[in-house]
Amino acid sequence: MNPTALHLQYYQWPETPFPAERCMGNNARKMLVLANAHDIPAHLALLKKILRAINCDFDQDILFATAGTDESIRLLNTPLIKECETLFLFGIPPQNVGVRVHSTQRILHFTSFRILLAPALSVLAGDDNQKRALWSLLKQAFPVAT
Repeated sequence: MNPTALHLQYYQWPETPFPAERCMGNNARKMLVLANAHDIPAHLALLKKILRAINCDFDQDILFATAGTDESIRLLNTPLIKECETLFLFGIPPQNVGVRVHSTQRILHFTSFRILLAPALSVLAGDDNQKRALWSLLKQAFPVAT
């Protein structure tokens, strides 16, 4: 088996480097939360509430950054990803960070980390069905979610 072919089948490195200067937080829980930049002004409180449900403090427990809806950034082959066990994407397609997996799964497991896929915060804010689906995802990914 050719490991390069397998490697290229699932990953495609975008040209734009990940802007690490956008990150904030202390990353105590080794989780990078990447959200749609347009959602944050109106929905930051909702994001913080979601994080509290899994016993995460916005400032202490995560690294947080924003990205544009159509922005492709090279994240998975940067040193920053080695500091994270979970990448939580809110409204950011996995292809935008270099993962070419098309799946209905909301949790993607890799060797050293996992990716959680959630709708954009603006979608969650107005859709109770999406909120229930997210709650199910959180309970699955974080068994101690309250």
